[in-house]
Amino acid sequence: MYYYEIFNQYPSVVKPEVNEYLDIIKNYSDPILRYIALYLIYNYKNAQKLFTGAKNYQDDLACNNLNRWLDQNKSFFTHSKKSSPNVSLWNIYIEELWKTLKSKNKEIKCPRKEYFSDTTTIPEKLGLIVDYKKYPDDYICYDPSETKDTVIKEDCQKLNKLCSECENLRVLQEKSFNSRAPHQEICLKLYRSLEISQVPESCGACPSLIRMLSFPVFVTFSGTLFIAFFLYKVI
Repeated sequence: MYYYEIFNQYPSVVKPEVNEYLDIIKNYSDPILRYIALYLIYNYKNAQKLFTGAKNYQDDLACNNLNRWLDQNKSFFTHSKKSSPNVSLWNIYIEELWKTLKSKNKEIKCPRKEYFSDTTTIPEKLGLIVDYKKYPDDYICYDPSETKDTVIKEDCQKLNKLCSECENLRVLQEKSFNSRAPHQEICLKLYRSLEISQVPESCGACPSLIRMLSFPVFVTFSGTLFIAFFLYKVI
């Protein structure tokens, strides 16, 4: 009960304990993972003076309960391992952070030991797990049947910008595949784990406004000629 209360305090200020790790966790892509990382660092650094290194793992209460606390957070974040993208993010960021904390601890170590269980039953009424990361806030939905030139121009500008970003990503991806730099390997693992579709090899030109508008203009012009001809015959 004592360690449960310590590890679940979540103080509003954790700066002194986490300052040396800010350059690491500031690059985490998920805000929830950043939050978990902050308190993992805080809890680990405050508990390491209590680690006993006992051969019987159950006798090292501080280390034992810290592992349990982390597994509880893992269950929440990964939806009890039912969200594979979140599981990958957890392994890449949080498990690696634990290794870093352990390597920098010059005193008694606390090995990572999972008590995690993925047997939690999620009610069927909640439906399938939606990976919100696959649908960005600035998602561009382009309607090829659109005829308003202002809308077409706006969509084209967005699409051209997106295409240039995709092209840059493709180049970076190719460079990453040809390199074995540690940070690039981590990026590639994350890229594959999220099951992101391959970026396009190239981007086509935006549809011409003249071509898009030619048919409705032709119909309007033809209709005008027909009415004029009809009125001429009547008169």
